Amino acid sequence: KRAIGTLTARERAILKLHFEEGLSKAEIAVRLGLSARIVQRDFEKSYSKLRGELALKLTGALSHGRE
Repeated sequence: KRAIGTLTARERAILKLHFEEGLSKAEIAVRLGLSARIVQRDFEKSYSKLRGELALKLTGALSHGRE
């Protein structure tokens, strides 16, 4: 949940519409009144942020498990 908190409201909305509602990026653009380019950019940026945050948490959890 903390990783999702690092995203903007728009980034969260884009990911939610894509992953939970199954909308394409073009459909998300129409739904949110944004250009497809902005949706694509924000999707890539927010997905990358989440992957980075989760990788840090996993690395930390694994290193603590070895101690």
